[in-house]
Amino acid sequence: MPFWLLFAIEAIFAVVFAFFFFSGVSSGALSSTALVVWFLIFCVLCSDLLGALFLFRRELAVPALTLLAGYAFPAAIALLLMTGTISF
Repeated sequence: MPFWLLFAIEAIFAVVFAFFFFSGVSSGALSSTALVVWFLIFCVLCSDLLGALFLFRRELAVPALTLLAGYAFPAAIALLLMTGTISF
């Protein structure tokens, strides 16, 4: 259960990132250098999701959870900040 929860949080995080990436590309707001950086971040997010899924399917749940926790917790904190649940 914790794997699928972290996986869903990171998948939502990746979808939001992809939305902003593709909207920036379509509007021409990204320069060539920024485009490369955004694309590399998008590739890292996707490879993290696929790597965690690969590890989980191979019955290696702890490394898969560790891989997902690197992005799921910052995404959850950002969600809590945006909704006003927590503040600094």
